Amino acid sequence: MVCSEILRAIVRPPAGKVDPVFLLVQDNPRPHAVGVCRQFLDEEGIDAIDWSSRSPDLNLIEHRWDVMYRCI
Repeated sequence: MVCSEILRAIVRPPAGKVDPVFLLVQDNPRPHAVGVCRQFLDEEGIDAIDWSSRSPDLNLIEHRWDVMYRCI
């Protein structure tokens, strides 16, 4: 399947380089939640944390962007 090949080329290499225990953090928009993506992560043994895409207050990086913005 083309989707799995693309995901394998993009997601798997960084996952293997980072650490044996790799955790994918995604902001949970609809493309991340489709079955083919979930199935790929399950087959590859990649755990994922879903952040709410509509709650920037729960997204850790948004706090850092705010600090950086204030420093500029």
